[in-house]
Amino acid sequence: MNPKPQNRPMFTEGDGLYLTDIDGNRYMNFSYLSVSVGHRNPRVVEAVREQLEKTGISRVRGPSRPRVEVMEKVMKIVPRGLANGKFEFCNTGSDAAGFSMELARSYTGKQGLVSFLGGHYGYSIGALSLIADRSENRRFSQPLIPGVVHVPYPYCYRCSFSQTYPDCGLACIEYIQYVFDTVAHPDEVAAIFFEPVQQVAGIIPPPNEYTPRLSRLCKDNGILLVADEVASGFGRTGKMFGIEHWGVDPDIMFLGKAFANGISMAGIVARKEIMEKESEFPMVRGGTFIGNPLACVAANATIDEIIERGLTENAASTGQYLKTRLAELAEDFPLIGDVRGMGLMIGVELVKDQETKIPAAEEAAIVVGESLKRGLMIGVVGTYSQVLRFTPPLILSRKEADISLGIIRDSLREAEKQS
Repeated sequence: MNPKPQNRPMFTEGDGLYLTDIDGNRYMNFSYLSVSVGHRNPRVVEAVREQLEKTGISRVRGPSRPRVEVMEKVMKIVPRGLANGKFEFCNTGSDAAGFSMELARSYTGKQGLVSFLGGHYGYSIGALSLIADRSENRRFSQPLIPGVVHVPYPYCYRCSFSQTYPDCGLACIEYIQYVFDTVAHPDEVAAIFFEPVQQVAGIIPPPNEYTPRLSRLCKDNGILLVADEVASGFGRTGKMFGIEHWGVDPDIMFLGKAFANGISMAGIVARKEIMEKESEFPMVRGGTFIGNPLACVAANATIDEIIERGLTENAASTGQYLKTRLAELAEDFPLIGDVRGMGLMIGVELVKDQETKIPAAEEAAIVVGESLKRGLMIGVVGTYSQVLRFTPPLILSRKEADISLGIIRDSLREAEKQS
C-alpha cells in the first residue's frame, strides 16, 4: 500500500491563500485545485450572497440571467476553434467526463475510446472506465464500460519505452498508431481523451511536439480529440486553458474544479455540430442542480476575477519562479528526481535513488506532514504517492512563494533524517 500523509486539521475558515483550523493555526494552502481566486474571495462571496437572497439554490428550469451570463463568458474565453461551439452545464468533472463519452459516441456513431495510462477523470462509471492512475481506484467497480483502450502518456521521466526525449522520436505517438493497426481500428474509435497536463499521475506536461502530433493523428483518422481541462483550466497553467499552450483546438473540452472557485460546477464545450447531437435524445450530464444560480454567479465572479486581476499572467510568472526555485533545491537534495509543471501546477517527484528512480513514497509523506506542521499544505500525487503537488490559488505572490520554499527546504531535511 502507498503510505498516507497524516490527517489534515479541521478547518474553520479561509481567507485568500490561507486556511485556519479549529485551534487557530493558519496554513498556506497549496493543495486545492478548485480554489483559484482565493478562499472567501470578496467578489465571489458577494455575488453568491446576493443571489441567495434572490432565488436560493434550486435550479429554475429554462434560461436564467446567471446561466446565460456563464455561457457568454465561457464562450468568449474558450480556444479559438471552439468559439462558435456550444456550452452545456454539468455538476462535476465526473459528470462532464461521462457526458463527453456519450456525446463523442453519439456524434461519431462509433463506440471505441482511447485514454491514457495515468489518466484520471473522476469516479462515475464512465469516468472510472477512462481512468488508469491507480488500479485500486477501479477495484470493486468491474465490469466497467467496454471499448476503452489505454495507451502510455508521454511521461518522459519514466518513459514506458525506456527512451530519452528528444531522441525517442515520440515513440508514444507511434505506439498509438500501432494500437490502431493491431487492437482498435480507427474506424471504430470515437475519441481520444487527453489531459493537457496529467494531474493525479504526477503533474506531467507532455513534450512540446506531442499535443500537435496527437491532434494531427486524430484528424488523420477521423477521431475526436477530447481535452479534460478540469484540473488545468481557468488560468492554472499560465494560459486560460492548458491546451492553448500548443495552439491545438479540441473537438470537445470539459471543465470543472476551479470553475466556480470551489462551488460544484462543471461544463462541456463542443463544436456546434457535435453538441447539437445532444438534442436528439437526453444524455446524462448532472441532474437537478446543473446550472443552479449560486454556482453560476460564483463562476461569473471567478472568471471576472481571473481576467481583471491578470491572474492567468500571475500564474505564468509566479509559477515559473516557484518551479525554478524548486529545481534549485534539487542541487542540495538527492531526494528530488524531477521538477516539472506549467504555471501554478507543479510537481516535484521524489526518488530514493536518482539512477534507479525508485519512488520515495515514504519520504513524500514525511515532507507533506512536516510542511503541514510548519504551516504549508501541499498535496501528494503519483501512482506511487511519490510526487509533491504545488497548486496554490492563482493569487500567489513571490513573497509567499519564498516562504513556502523555506518550509519545503526544512521539510526535505527532516525527510532525509528520517529515511
